Amino acid sequence: MAYSKNQKIPIVGVRKIIADRLTKSYQEKPHISIVMQIDMEPIINMRKKLFEDIKFKRDKISFNDILIKALACTLEKFPLLNSLLVDGNIVISKDINIGIAVAIEKGLIVPVIKQANKRKLIEISKLSNSLIGKAQKGLLTIDDISNGTFTLTNLGMYDVDFFIPIINPPQNAILAVGKIEKKPVVLDGNIVVKSLAIFCLSVDHRAIDGALAAKFLQNLKNKIAKLDKICKI
Repeated sequence: MAYSKNQKIPIVGVRKIIADRLTKSYQEKPHISIVMQIDMEPIINMRKKLFEDIKFKRDKISFNDILIKALACTLEKFPLLNSLLVDGNIVISKDINIGIAVAIEKGLIVPVIKQANKRKLIEISKLSNSLIGKAQKGLLTIDDISNGTFTLTNLGMYDVDFFIPIINPPQNAILAVGKIEKKPVVLDGNIVVKSLAIFCLSVDHRAIDGALAAKFLQNLKNKIAKLDKICKI
């Protein structure tokens, strides 16, 4: 869409809904954000291996799909991160429904992969591709965007190093992921090159303490390092 100088753009429709929700979240939720650098080579290697397997040639399994699977497994062990704040009460969600932030022309929308922890990686990939396609065509239903319990947002494809996300109410946590970048690190006294990404977890401090948020990220980091044990195709 082209814009002209001094053009006035009213904040209406989807943009106004987004603005109102995020303003309310930022004003009312005491955000605390935890940042951690995580080795993404297990995800890169798994994706490459899947692409080489003839059974998955047609399936566009993304980094996000694999990350969603690792996230879902981690959320099973950290129910407070998979909770909502409703009328002053922390409500632990019985299902793990991960929303994926998708940029569209009118703003941002978050379709939801329901019961992500119970799905195989190939199911997550197919559902994710379907929801993103519907989002880009403006075909999402109310059910497609309802009942999210945790949100994942990724701007790595835009060459963003890292960013601090705003929690999607009434959820209590959101994870932001930046670009994957090769960096030198010291490992066992030697300098090696690793593919790293910066993860930033924002939580509502009324429901989740900083130490718990840090443990969650640490556990996610360990899950990613052991993908072959958790990612059933």
